[in-house]
Amino acid sequence: MKKLLGAILALFVLGTAQASHLVGGQITATALNNQRLYSLELTLYRDNTGIQMYNTETLVVVGNGLTINVPIVKPNPTLIWGTATNGIEEYVFQTNFTFPMAGTYKIYYQNCCRNAGIRNTTSTPGSYLETTILVDSSLNSSPSFLNRPFALALQNVQWFHNPLPYDADGDSLAWSLDTPKEYFAGVVSSVPSYFHPDSDPGFPFAMDSYTGVISWQPTFRARYIASVLVKEFRGGVQIGATRRDYQFLVDSNQTGIPNVTSGQFGPRVGSAYVVRVSPGARYNLVFETIDPNEDSVDVRIVGEPFRMVNNMPSITHVRASRGRTQTTMNWQTTLGMARTRPYLTAITVTEYRNNAPYYNQDFTVLYTLQNATSTQETSGLTAEVYPNPSAGQPIMVNLYDLQAGNITMEMFDLQGKKVWSKNVEQNYSGTMSYMIQSPFQPGTYVLKMQQSGKSLVKKIVIQ
Repeated sequence: MKKLLGAILALFVLGTAQASHLVGGQITATALNNQRLYSLELTLYRDNTGIQMYNTETLVVVGNGLTINVPIVKPNPTLIWGTATNGIEEYVFQTNFTFPMAGTYKIYYQNCCRNAGIRNTTSTPGSYLETTILVDSSLNSSPSFLNRPFALALQNVQWFHNPLPYDADGDSLAWSLDTPKEYFAGVVSSVPSYFHPDSDPGFPFAMDSYTGVISWQPTFRARYIASVLVKEFRGGVQIGATRRDYQFLVDSNQTGIPNVTSGQFGPRVGSAYVVRVSPGARYNLVFETIDPNEDSVDVRIVGEPFRMVNNMPSITHVRASRGRTQTTMNWQTTLGMARTRPYLTAITVTEYRNNAPYYNQDFTVLYTLQNATSTQETSGLTAEVYPNPSAGQPIMVNLYDLQAGNITMEMFDLQGKKVWSKNVEQNYSGTMSYMIQSPFQPGTYVLKMQQSGKSLVKKIVIQ
């Protein structure tokens, strides 16, 4: 109630243009030891033209019949884009907290004030963030995001962004777009009359359930909100979830946006580029970013490889000329990095005009590092299948060294009954990726793939 009254007073004192400030955020919980000690982080993104952040924010922890208020003192902010008087600040509130006992807990935060003037809801709703987590002897941490919620799109231009959902424990994740929530009078509810941001019918506002890429072609110059919900599974059972809140800004489309020599990333499959790297090999990526108007451009690369203590990729940027930058990524992999699921990265390109960010876009690259020994009963074909086990997510199949021609894929249960099949026409030699989205009951299955006398059989577990 105190925060709500403060916001109402600010509305009259500062005027409607400065009556609000929050443009996104999330909560994460990271296990520190087996005595149930956790690091709790509340990350908030503030429009610095709005009202000031409170000196203390409060997380609420609910579980096992308990409700605990956890105050956190305001940290010094980081300006992530724009200027000190017209930009976005990132606040990372952090505190250590000991959960009183094992169990499942909800951690939430609520605030009265999102930014005003949001198009895809009928009001200026409050902000609500939530994370659920299983606290047990496994030192389980909540899902998190490796990329910032930096969303600047242009009217009638296709746009891509990847929040890079990530779980430090290696649990299975499933992600989707969700309706933002608000908190009022003790009740959590969906923001009123929410709809996904306006988009071209041929390129709607959507999230790829496999890569995490959010894609969109906006049709209005406006301000929108949305949420990404990431669910965490272990042994086929959901054990947690993290919600990220977003604000999307769409500006008018002026001519000339940065051009990236993305052909260097590898073959594009759907919303991402797929690169196969042999474990132990050195990977080298060189690409150029060219702005036709010679505006300033920033290039940033984030993802799982950059969380490694050892063998983290090195990045160098060389400004070849005004509006032209060359970026080099070097990554020495090791045999120990081999695994079934890919390493996700996002290359973020941001264009600046008049010293302020005007437009940004992500290029998602999936690096697959898998030993040939992971292939079962193979006769000429090489493939990667992940996630395996799957907790209900789509199953991605990457086939390598193919010839042009028909590929047959069949799925059998352990009794030999065919439960799924697909014929795919490969129009070129090289790599093919296919996503199996058909629903299956939990159990063990056999996937058989054939092309021109070559075959491959792999066991798949659905949890």
